[in-house]
Amino acid sequence: MDMEQTQADILKDLHELGDSSSQYSYLIECAAECEPFGEDLHTDENLVRDCAVRTWVCVERHAGRAVLVGDSESVIVRGAIALLEEIFNGRSAGEVARFEFKLLDDEMFTKHFSPKQRIGLAQAAATVKQLMLGALGDDGATVDS
Repeated sequence: MDMEQTQADILKDLHELGDSSSQYSYLIECAAECEPFGEDLHTDENLVRDCAVRTWVCVERHAGRAVLVGDSESVIVRGAIALLEEIFNGRSAGEVARFEFKLLDDEMFTKHFSPKQRIGLAQAAATVKQLMLGALGDDGATVDS
């Protein structure tokens, strides 16, 4: 499944839940499923600027693959970071370069996230894309899933 389809499936799942409480719970569950983020990664270098709460993203390269991990002081933002992991992990540099992140434009995100949080999440997505492309380079590596 490509990045666009993954993004569409995430939105479909959230909309099928219907009510705000179920959607919010889903994001909290996503947060619980995030890859562990080591305390040593809570650095200024990994800190996403413009977030309403402290949020970190890191891309590491392992065996020719880039792995995205993230964390936030906010559980709901951490859930959104988990969705970024789902979208970005397992992708080629070409896919990442062509991908247009539209998740935050959806009404579900305007409902659950403040404008400042959405600005921070948009910055996190842009940072992730930049880090992924930097980690992948042009050598054909993919992002680990």
